[in-house]
Amino acid sequence: QNLLSSLMTRFEKDIIYTYVKSILIAVNPFKDLPIYNVDLVLQYNNKRRDEMPPHIFAVANEALRNMLYKRQPGECIRDHTLRRTRPIQNRRVSGEEQGSHES
Repeated sequence: QNLLSSLMTRFEKDIIYTYVKSILIAVNPFKDLPIYNVDLVLQYNNKRRDEMPPHIFAVANEALRNMLYKRQPGECIRDHTLRRTRPIQNRRVSGEEQGSHES
């Protein structure tokens, strides 16, 4: 079964989130679904991504856990985030500069 037909089958069942390896794919349902509430947040809290169905809450929970786990002792979350994002921002600027020189 290919990806597109799998997404279509899930979409027809109002299952808008799908994992492809480590990537979360979301399909716009074009309607309100009862998939964003406090009870659901709590269900995903402190769970590994593979323990629950695909959902943006699982990705957010995993990101938070990784951020808290990988920070250095005594480092606040803000400093950890800045330390991790500055190299990414620098790479983007370098990439943009390289791309602007090409014709």
